[in-house]
Amino acid sequence: MRILASRYGRLVVLALALVAATLVHGRANATVGAYVTMPTLVRLSEVIVTGTVLGQQSSYDAARRHVYTRTVVHVSHYYKGEGPSEIVVETVGGRVGHMEAVSIGMPTFTAGEDVMLFLHPGPGYFWPAAMSQGVFHLQSTHAGPTATRDLRGMAFVGPGADAASHETSVRVEDLEALVTQLVGAAR
Repeated sequence: MRILASRYGRLVVLALALVAATLVHGRANATVGAYVTMPTLVRLSEVIVTGTVLGQQSSYDAARRHVYTRTVVHVSHYYKGEGPSEIVVETVGGRVGHMEAVSIGMPTFTAGEDVMLFLHPGPGYFWPAAMSQGVFHLQSTHAGPTATRDLRGMAFVGPGADAASHETSVRVEDLEALVTQLVGAAR
């Protein structure tokens, strides 16, 4: 009985410490998930495109009781799959009036930016495969066009998890060549 009380007491202390840490530091700012390698990301995605973000709109979905943002993307190239020249990408989170929902690890977009997207189809929209891991932001730099993923707030587990902490930008042409090779090998 004494052992049970001792274990129970330690669990209570641990739980109280976690609650206290959350209160001191505010909300938790991490999403934990499996690191997805590029071959796996290509295999998991039904559609892979590059395009330009045209705009976005956030709304509250009363049925699902959450804020969602729909981003319109003009597609310049389909690497995998096919579809229209404009697609809608839905992500969890956004701002509607005074209400803001943040989903750590979910990608965000800026109108006018170029992106490479790894996607799953939904009913009338697409959603990013592996959250922010499925979105590369393409930009011009002094070194030429580069692609980066915004993985802030994400913690990874499993094989390849260490790679995420060392990930930097990659040349766009190298990313496009790798995606083309992996899509071709999967056929």
